[in-house]
Amino acid sequence: MSFTFPDGTTVRQRLLSLRANGNKQFTEKLHPGVENVLGLRVPDLRKLAKEIARADYKTYLSAPGNFYMEERMLHGFVLGLIPVRNTDEYLDEVAKFVQIINSWSVCDTFVFSGRQKFVCKDEKKIYSWLTAWLESEAEYEVRFGVVMLMQYYLTEPYLADILQRFSCIRHKAYYVSMALAWAISVVIVKFPKEGMAWLRSQPVDIETMKRSIQKCIDSYRISPELKEELRAMRKELC
Repeated sequence: MSFTFPDGTTVRQRLLSLRANGNKQFTEKLHPGVENVLGLRVPDLRKLAKEIARADYKTYLSAPGNFYMEERMLHGFVLGLIPVRNTDEYLDEVAKFVQIINSWSVCDTFVFSGRQKFVCKDEKKIYSWLTAWLESEAEYEVRFGVVMLMQYYLTEPYLADILQRFSCIRHKAYYVSMALAWAISVVIVKFPKEGMAWLRSQPVDIETMKRSIQKCIDSYRISPELKEELRAMRKELC
């Protein structure tokens, strides 16, 4: 049995009806190499996800569809809205989503249902679940782990372990490298002393080092003095 809206339309039909509000050409430029992009607006997808979450989301999750990139994004949005009654069961559902992520935007727009409140209820279990993705051979699965750790666990108790785990990532794919650069820029904003010490040890490849430094330089939350130090560090890498 597949999910349909009360008016009898399918999810795909509703998605296709939203194309007039989107921008396919612009979205495709932001996602080079990603196939089957409709170019839909994120607010339209979030609105659709709310309709599904209020309806029969269990039926929807049994076959959410993944042909279009936006179907995958919608899947993530729905998971971010449904009630969580059992942590393990919910994480199993999220794992199905993680395995079909095919772009940075599908990855980065996902949030846990309940967000930090959900994480705090079973903090250690969820941390272990997230760190396991860092060892995947799939580009977007590793990116998912990095982005989610950055989003929910960049705190004093977890910082040293996260940085050590980041140092052990050997996946060379572009979107893994960019996720690490993004995460390290956030580390340096929150923990400049620890973040700079980590960067000085050159724990990752040169390209990721350069991207991390550039992210920091582009940040308005990092002091001019620290940016000068980062520029000097970048020169030493060349």
